[in-house]
Amino acid sequence: METVHDRMPVILKPEEEDLWIDPVSNDDQLLECLKPKPWADMEVYTVSKLVNSPKNDFEEIIEPFHAP
Repeated sequence: METVHDRMPVILKPEEEDLWIDPVSNDDQLLECLKPKPWADMEVYTVSKLVNSPKNDFEEIIEPFHAP
């Protein structure tokens, strides 16, 4: 992920979602959810600043990202 950004978001598996939001979950349980998702399992897209305007509604403003 560092190729795209210097911070990694938490990416939960569906079965971890309830645990993540449960206020009684303990730290050890939550730390288990913080495993990085493998790059090969992600789809990454470059998004143009053109998306900031609703008049720009075309597919070309979102392109697949290819790591260098």
